[in-house]
Amino acid sequence: MMNYNNLHLALTNSKNIIFAFDSHPLTQASPLEKSSYLTFLASLAIYTDGFSKEKLSFLQRLLKPLQLKEDLAFFLQAAKNINLKDVSTFLDCFKHQPLADNFLVDALLLLFCNRKPLAENFIYIAEFAELLEISLLKMEQMLLLVQAIVQQDNDLYQQFLNTRTNIAEENFLYYSKNFVQGISVHNATQLRVLGNFPLNTTTTYTSADVHFVQANLSFAENCKLIFEDATRVRFEDCTFSNGRNLDLINCQQIEFNNCTFQNFSNRTLFIDTAQEVTLTNCHFENSTNNARSTIIAGTVYLKNCLKSQITACTFVNCQAKGLNSYTPSFGAAIYAQTVAPAEISIKNCQFTNCFSDTGSIVQISGYLGNISYDNLDFQNCNGELVLD
Repeated sequence: MMNYNNLHLALTNSKNIIFAFDSHPLTQASPLEKSSYLTFLASLAIYTDGFSKEKLSFLQRLLKPLQLKEDLAFFLQAAKNINLKDVSTFLDCFKHQPLADNFLVDALLLLFCNRKPLAENFIYIAEFAELLEISLLKMEQMLLLVQAIVQQDNDLYQQFLNTRTNIAEENFLYYSKNFVQGISVHNATQLRVLGNFPLNTTTTYTSADVHFVQANLSFAENCKLIFEDATRVRFEDCTFSNGRNLDLINCQQIEFNNCTFQNFSNRTLFIDTAQEVTLTNCHFENSTNNARSTIIAGTVYLKNCLKSQITACTFVNCQAKGLNSYTPSFGAAIYAQTVAPAEISIKNCQFTNCFSDTGSIVQISGYLGNISYDNLDFQNCNGELVLD
């Protein structure tokens, strides 16, 4: 029995609705193809199971990245006035074309927007498949793909990949990235996370392309989140709370934009070996690193990163405390270990109530050839910037 809850929740989640299907292959189509695709998809939305806000959300997210001058109301009206010429145009555009597969999948997903669709509506979509000359075997494979998307079931998706015939996998990558609220697939080509994301155990990801958007990541006690060997890791408008560590190891490109980190023990961020690291408009608060060995970095630790930029970030109550005078701490807010020809830039950042045993709130050690810093504001801290 199919579980429709994941898709339904994703389509009704107020945060998710704003995300367009940016990588839908329709974005590369001609204006005529875009218009015809949307008109006929809108007709399915209207005439199957009745119109709903979930269907509206789906169509809005599809329309958003297409850069058409017409709005959704235009296509909904056009859908009510389809004539034989429109049908001929639709078939000329999509018969025997890869986008026909996407249209069929989008049509089925529209049905599932209302949770459990009526059986007779599948007949309506089957008639579209017949017009587009999509075989029964391919139709069955599309149903398997849709089931995997609806349930966010990676095993079903793998089954689809193993049985598909003449279906381009890359045309459907966006489906697995845009409906997700919180998933735990540890190895995947692409991973995108929206919504709440509780971590109850230390979790390691080795995905090639990771994108967290407006995610609320809450960590159970002593849990860590680890990313390894990723091509690109992006966090936008995310909140991280009550963590022990967020580790990014051997990842090429790392971006944190408008993120908040609060109540971390140990370090907050540990980034080891990266091509490029960017932290912009991020807020770190109540990060405390207490351990029984030499402490390096209470909050952000950059190690062997070729290019690092930290801009317009704030650090509040960030502390690194050693056990005694023999185990001192360094870099309460930021500690960077650089090697040639590394570049590091720290600009327009504010530090408030930060403490380390050695009085270094920001410390850069190692190769000092390409360092730039400007407008660093230290308030009620026991030190400032140290170059070593």
